[in-house]
Amino acid sequence: MASMSGGVTASGDAYEGVSWDILGQRYTLKQASEHSMAWECLLPPEAFVPPHLHRDQDEFFWILEGELEVELDGATQTAAPGDLVRLPMKVPHAFLNRSGAPVRMLAWVAPAGRTRAFFEKASGVSEPDQVVRLAAEHGIEFVPHPKA
Repeated sequence: MASMSGGVTASGDAYEGVSWDILGQRYTLKQASEHSMAWECLLPPEAFVPPHLHRDQDEFFWILEGELEVELDGATQTAAPGDLVRLPMKVPHAFLNRSGAPVRMLAWVAPAGRTRAFFEKASGVSEPDQVVRLAAEHGIEFVPHPKA
């Protein structure tokens, strides 16, 4: 992957025209380089991602609209517009939109790792088990819920 190019990715636009739909969640690429990757995420009500971790990446969410329930290492917090969620590498985390309205956020990882390749493979896949398998192949490990 090349170094990051400078410029503006306008509101409503996708970097390089790239977006993905994964299990009803919309991810719009905003920036990509070997050092980081950013995307806008639109989560409909009741959308969730179960507990998982990134072995080699820190992940961040900046909440733009709505409220997101975030579980980090077994503790649950609610993130609202303007809040930044910090998800350290190797620490299990999950998130759920229980707000009854869509959640829009800017998410990013550093370094980029194989996140873009995962999104490309998982886009349009309708079976959650297949998404979990693809995630594992790209450095994202789903883990049992800590309360299970």
